[in-house]
Amino acid sequence: MKRKKQIDKLLENIQILKHKLFFGVSNQLNKGDITSSQWLALRQIHKNKGTTLKEVAKTLSMTSSAATQLVEALVQKGYVVKKTNSHDKRELKLILSGKSEKHMLMMRKKRTKEMENIFSVLTDKEFIEYFRMLEKVAKSLK
Repeated sequence: MKRKKQIDKLLENIQILKHKLFFGVSNQLNKGDITSSQWLALRQIHKNKGTTLKEVAKTLSMTSSAATQLVEALVQKGYVVKKTNSHDKRELKLILSGKSEKHMLMMRKKRTKEMENIFSVLTDKEFIEYFRMLEKVAKSLK
């Protein structure tokens, strides 16, 4: 197969994997009353404790208004707490609530199990090679 055809097939396979991961996690999230966008925001807030609305909007490639609505819904559901920045009273820092920390841990376990199932078709050696190559490509994109 020529490289161009392989790239086309790779894109198709990435879509299949993305669909499986997205809808697998999405179905689990819906049981917990969280949308996939809200899950991404929670992951951002968890990863960067004390992040701001502006940073959430930038990371998720959305407008400030959309990020505000997203975070407000998470605040109302009890997943996120807004704290005033002690250095700049106009800026709000976002942190996860205790409820959210527990939910994140549960979802991470479910997502890991889902990934284990998806990649069970590979031997350990194949998985290590796949991981190594994916890391190399991802690193080149940063």
